[in-house]
Amino acid sequence: MDEFDGFVSKSGQLSGSGEMRVALETLKKLFGRNDLRLQTDDGQNLSFRFSEKQFQSPGDAAHVDLTGTLPPVSNWRH
Repeated sequence: MDEFDGFVSKSGQLSGSGEMRVALETLKKLFGRNDLRLQTDDGQNLSFRFSEKQFQSPGDAAHVDLTGTLPPVSNWRH
């Protein structure tokens, strides 16, 4: 995942989403799991899940939602 978009809800909760690109066979193996982690360049570990309920990707990309402790809004690129 090269980058993700961050969102702040009205209640102040942070969330993120983006596109993950890996080999199709790897996507198939990961899809549906609930124990996935992404390590950022600065060493943060973020949990993620696939946005779709069923695997439908014909290629090497899938949309994901990030959860866990996201970087503070002040660290986001604008």
